[in-house]
Amino acid sequence: MSNRPTVADPINLAFHRAAQEDDARRRPPSPFDGLMFRDEREALAFADSIIRSPNINLYDYPPKLLLGYETTARPDVLVPGDVTLRERAEKLWSMLRCLVHLRSLNIEDGDAILQEIPAAQLDAAPLDLPYLTYLTYRMSYSVDYWHALLSHLRSAHLIELMLRYPLDYERDSDQCSSDLVSALSYPSIVPSLESLHVENLQYEYLDFSRGAAVPKFVNVVELALHFALNDSSPRLPIIGYLLAAFPNVTDLDINTTSAPFPTDPLQNPPISEVRRENLRALQASGGHRWRLKYLTAGLLDLFLFGLGSPSKELSISELDMYTIQAAGNQLLENIFGGVTPRGLLVNYLESQLSPSDALIGFLDLLRAYWASSPATRVPEELRLDLRMVQRRWVASLLHYALILINVSGTNLHSYTLDVHFRCKRLHRLPPPRTSTPDSEEEAASAMLCVEGERFFYDVGEALKSYAGVLEGARSRGIGLFINGSTWCSHSTRRYVAMAGGGTGIDRVQGLVQQMNINR
Repeated sequence: MSNRPTVADPINLAFHRAAQEDDARRRPPSPFDGLMFRDEREALAFADSIIRSPNINLYDYPPKLLLGYETTARPDVLVPGDVTLRERAEKLWSMLRCLVHLRSLNIEDGDAILQEIPAAQLDAAPLDLPYLTYLTYRMSYSVDYWHALLSHLRSAHLIELMLRYPLDYERDSDQCSSDLVSALSYPSIVPSLESLHVENLQYEYLDFSRGAAVPKFVNVVELALHFALNDSSPRLPIIGYLLAAFPNVTDLDINTTSAPFPTDPLQNPPISEVRRENLRALQASGGHRWRLKYLTAGLLDLFLFGLGSPSKELSISELDMYTIQAAGNQLLENIFGGVTPRGLLVNYLESQLSPSDALIGFLDLLRAYWASSPATRVPEELRLDLRMVQRRWVASLLHYALILINVSGTNLHSYTLDVHFRCKRLHRLPPPRTSTPDSEEEAASAMLCVEGERFFYDVGEALKSYAGVLEGARSRGIGLFINGSTWCSHSTRRYVAMAGGGTGIDRVQGLVQQMNINR
C-alpha cells in the first residue's frame, strides 16, 4: 500500500510542489536536499499546512529541515494581518514537534523562537525527535535559549553538532553558563556525539576551574573550534581543558581570528606562558595524548599547543612572522615532535601579519629540517597553497618552494604548488567569451587583466630556471603539479603536470614554451 498522501491532502501536495518550484526559480541549485525555508511566510504557510492536516504522512517529506534567519527576522513596520512574534514562534515550534521523522535540523535563529514562548509552555510541549542525529544551531544573542532547546529536546541522539556562539556576546545578561562543556552536557548529546564544530568561541567563555570534573565526551573524534577573538580576548592555555573533555579526538581543527598580536600587552598571560602551561598539561595527563590522524591549525597555535604531528595529515592554515622568529631553528622540531605526517599542507595568505618574509622563512626552515633529518622525516605528499597580493615576490617564492624537491630524498611521492594572485583591480569576473557584451562597462570587464597576465608570464619565466629540478623530480617518479590562477581568471593555468609512480611526464605544458594553457 502506498504511503503517498491521498487526494484528501491536496493542500499539502500543492504547497510542497509550489514551494519547490518557487525555490528553484529564485535561487541557484543547492546541495541541500531537504526542506529549506528562508522566508517567514513560506515557513508559516508550511507549518499551517501540516498542523491543520493531522492525517498527513510526514514521511513523504525529506528528513532534513533548514529554518533560515529570514523566517524569524521582522520588518520595522508590521502590516495588518501579520502574526505576532509569539504566534509565529509558537507555530514554528509546533511545526518542529510535528516533524518527528527529522534526522537533520538547521536553525539559524533559534533565539528568536525560544525567547517568545514561555518556559511553562515549552515544558508542556517538548520536542520529541527520536531520529535526529545532526543539529546546527546559531545563537543570535544568548546562550540561555540554546540551553532551553537542549533541555526540551527529548529522545534525540545527536551524532554531529554545529554550534555558533553570538558575536559580541554579553555574558552578564545570561543565567546559564557560557562554558562549552556545560552547553553540551545533556542526555541527547553526551553519550552519542561524535563530531563537534563550534564557531565564534572565546577563551573567556570556558570554565577552566572545573578541572577533572569536566564531563567526558568519549565518542567525539572530530573536533573543530574556531576562536573569534578581539583586543580584549587573548589566547589562554586550553590543552588541559580539551584533553579532559574530549579524550579520544583523532581529527582536530583549530582556527583563530582577530587575536591580539602575541607581543601586545593585552595578551595576558604572555604568549610564552601559554605554551608552558599547555606543555605542563600534556605532562600532567599521565601519558594520555590524542592519537591524532588529522590536525589543522595556524603556525602559532601549533607551536603553543605542542601536540606534535598527526599520523595522516598536518594542515598549517596560517603562517606568521612572530612564531618563526620566536621559535627559530627549533620551530619544526617543536611542531612535528619527531613524527612525520603522510601529508603536509601549507596555506599561506599574504597580509600585514604574514608578509612574504614569513613564507620564505618557513620554507627555508623546512628545507633545513629535511636536509638535516633522515629521509623518513619527509612526508609522502606536500601541498603548498600560496595566495599573494604582490607580484614582485613571485620569483623568490617559487625558488624557496621548488628547492624543497632537492632535499626531499626518496620519501616524497607527490608535490603540488598552487599560486594564486589577487590582482589589485578587483574587477568582476568577465562574462564567457562566447557572449556579447551589452555595454561598454561589460566590454571593459571582459578585457584581460593586464596585471593578471603579467603574473602568469612571471610564473612561466621563473619556472624556466628550474627545468633541471623538475626533470629530477620526474626521474624519481614524483607526482608534480604546478598551477597558477588569479582573482579574475576563468580557470587555473596548469604549468606542470607529471604523474607519479615512475610513469613519466603525462603533461608538461607551459614549462618553457607555452604560456597560455587552459585558456
